[in-house]
Amino acid sequence: MNHHEAAVVFSFVDKENIVLAKQCSYAIGKVTYEIPADKIDVGETPVKCITRELKRRNRIYSQKFELLLSFYSTVALPNELLHIFFAF
Repeated sequence: MNHHEAAVVFSFVDKENIVLAKQCSYAIGKVTYEIPADKIDVGETPVKCITRELKRRNRIYSQKFELLLSFYSTVALPNELLHIFFAF
């Protein structure tokens, strides 16, 4: 199974609150709130990915990003590398 790399961002509004993306999930029939994340497109950097995702979902444009960690989410998918960022 082939998966892409992905990027996740914990974007801080202030010291105690983060940005969440409202999502209508038809699979579970509910509205959910998610941490902004997306797969990284070919030729795109992880920072470009999370910048795009924050603009698209939350209309947040200027951020300072700090990489928290990158890891493989499961050994069954050796090319599914996740990059987790903090944004301030």
